[in-house]
Amino acid sequence: MRGIFILPLLLAFNLYSQDRLITYQAEEKSLSAIFKDLEDTYGLHFAYSVKEVGDKQVSIDLENQPLSVFLDTLLRRHQLTYEMFSGGFISITAPSKLFIEFQLQDEESGEPLPFGTARIQGTQDGYVSNAKGIFEIEIPYDSEIVLELIRELRTDMFPTPRASLR
Repeated sequence: MRGIFILPLLLAFNLYSQDRLITYQAEEKSLSAIFKDLEDTYGLHFAYSVKEVGDKQVSIDLENQPLSVFLDTLLRRHQLTYEMFSGGFISITAPSKLFIEFQLQDEESGEPLPFGTARIQGTQDGYVSNAKGIFEIEIPYDSEIVLELIRELRTDMFPTPRASLR
């Protein structure tokens, strides 16, 4: 009989945690310090890798926002994701893959270059752009892409656009 009462209580607490309203303001504060503040103020519990979170600095100013909106805003610019568990536990992780879309264009005319090829450096994973020169690629986080264009004898290296993803 005890199990019947525990499950509804855990579900209720989990729903309460997700709907909790958060008010928080910080200027250039580390994510780990913000997590500590939220643990102390709201009774939340964060689990994260110091390597993934590092000393990333964040400025944030939100008032009476649901916890999910707060976390989306806080973590998005650093390409971090979260998962909420019962009891106010929140796991913060970096994605293992990035999904990117880009178009190959002629430098002079700006016209799309169709059917270009791209491969992920150090692998045999290759991709072909469509007739409009658009690639849709899933790549490992922190990798580099080597583009090999069919029409030109040229290879360009582009770092993963981590800083520009928002």
